[in-house]
Amino acid sequence: MLNNYKCVNCDSEHTIIVDEGIKCESCKSFFKFNELTGCYNFLRKEDDDLLLKEINLEDLQEEEAREDSQIRLYSEEDYIQSDYAGNLVREFNLKEGALILDHGCGRGHFSKMFSDLGYKVFSADILEDAMSKLESKNKSVCNLTKLPYKDNTFDGVFSLDVFEHLIPKSMDNVINEIYRVLKPGGILLISFPGNRIPDFIGIHILNIFVFFLRLFGSNYPYMRSNNIRAHINLHPPSKFKKSFKKAGFLGEIRPYSNKFMTLPRSLVFLAKILNFSFLAPIFIHQMHGYLKKPKNL
Repeated sequence: MLNNYKCVNCDSEHTIIVDEGIKCESCKSFFKFNELTGCYNFLRKEDDDLLLKEINLEDLQEEEAREDSQIRLYSEEDYIQSDYAGNLVREFNLKEGALILDHGCGRGHFSKMFSDLGYKVFSADILEDAMSKLESKNKSVCNLTKLPYKDNTFDGVFSLDVFEHLIPKSMDNVINEIYRVLKPGGILLISFPGNRIPDFIGIHILNIFVFFLRLFGSNYPYMRSNNIRAHINLHPPSKFKKSFKKAGFLGEIRPYSNKFMTLPRSLVFLAKILNFSFLAPIFIHQMHGYLKKPKNL
């Protein structure tokens, strides 16, 4: 087993993996392995129930239970069989055998997909139960502001639909941690519904279009706002651009979506028009970025 772990208490990279967990040789901290879930637990004393409440995970769980929930609408099969999953893999374009961190992995759909394609995958999330069915020896329960991995470890970090759930004041720390664990030249592929502008403008214009579609017999549903209680980190695109640039990333994060999983194929080309640079900030919730850590540091 690859030992790419570091201690989240003293930041030492001198750790050893034993049957019961991971031991820090410097401060003697011990991070237990849960045989029932298959996860190493790196949550610290300060990562307690107050944190879980602050990021609205109780609201997230309530939202998931609703029949019309917008949270986790898609099954593993939906992701894998759709063009969306394939587009993300092609965009990542990492070399065979690359080491990937699935950042905020949730149920681990993409961890499994990347692993099946021959990549070496580590998975991290704050919710242990969410990862319990993912078959992997590299699962960590942790606070994303303090990743339990050594500096310059990963060839790529994949973060899908995570940043909208962050405590806003913690976002810069989370970005800095991603930057830290990436190798020089490493890639961050990130996508999440964080643009708040469409809720005030674009969604209302689109629903006029949907209204006329329904007049002519379509049953396509009206667009819903991104104002979900568990979505607490929503900003104008400029805020996200500034934060990633400040951390040192090269490349651009911008409103863009190729996630048209609920659209009839006949309408996908119309939806793609909204990705044009002058339209996207008004109509597209999804923030999408292919970012790189500079090689020469």
